[in-house]
Amino acid sequence: MKASELMEELLGLAERRISPTVDTCKAGDPKKQVKRVGTCFIATPNVIARAAAWGADLLITHEPTYYDHWDEQEGREQERVRSIKKTLIEQSGMVLWRWHDHLHERMPDGIIEGQLKALGWKGAYDGRFEFLLEEAQSPRQIKAQLEELGDVLFSAANVSRFLDCDAEEALDAATVKFVRRFREMERLAAQQGCAVDDLSAAELDKLWKRAKEVFTKR
Repeated sequence: MKASELMEELLGLAERRISPTVDTCKAGDPKKQVKRVGTCFIATPNVIARAAAWGADLLITHEPTYYDHWDEQEGREQERVRSIKKTLIEQSGMVLWRWHDHLHERMPDGIIEGQLKALGWKGAYDGRFEFLLEEAQSPRQIKAQLEELGDVLFSAANVSRFLDCDAEEALDAATVKFVRRFREMERLAAQQGCAVDDLSAAELDKLWKRAKEVFTKR
């Protein structure tokens, strides 16, 4: 099977085709025959080297490869870090493909489904994001989850320190972005003659994606 044929099948798992999309081939020949496929959340240099050593013909990544959501290369060819990473990928001989937009467009959302499986949670989906547990969590489980969440928040704060960024300022900016998108959702819902409170989880998710697309195109 060619890399492009496999990716076409994966993209077909989404409820709809998205355009424009970041789900494109980032490196290598899409027509290459593949026998071994590696997957990752982020194609770091270490991941790329390990996948190549393992013998992967195709590496599928969820997040950007070149530190930009759209993996824009024009005008950035001379950036040293990008250049080194690009050379590493080319030398590996692998095809590198991103699977992001259409993975989130599955029902249920592919990333959330994977997280729930990793947690060992059992239950039923209500839409793409809502998940109803079969059994209530025990106090010990809740405490463990709070500790994990604390670790995540601590790590995020540490990253902001490493990048010399103000964590509170970053959070404020993210909050403003969320409010802007939510107001756009309300506007889109009003165009349909309804309020966001009247919509199902799946309908809300679709409006959220439309709201994101509005600001992405600006």
